[in-house]
Amino acid sequence: MVLTNTTFHEIDQILIAPVKPREGEALIRRLQIPVDIDSKPHFIDLLDMATIFSHQIAPTLILDLGQLRHEIKSCIDFLIEGF
Repeated sequence: MVLTNTTFHEIDQILIAPVKPREGEALIRRLQIPVDIDSKPHFIDLLDMATIFSHQIAPTLILDLGQLRHEIKSCIDFLIEGF
């Protein structure tokens, strides 16, 4: 999942977080965000955030997760600030 604001096209590095299948394991609150994709449980793993060059990304699935925007921002703040 791309976390960087893509409005700025000249940025050559972007922040991403992997979206992983959820297999019944307990998620770490505020660091692993549950999300359903094609009616299957997944989670956004903010513990594995990374910066990559924008040319390295090849989107295979485009989803609108705008409904999670506030939660994602809150979790990133928690990860960085601790509250």
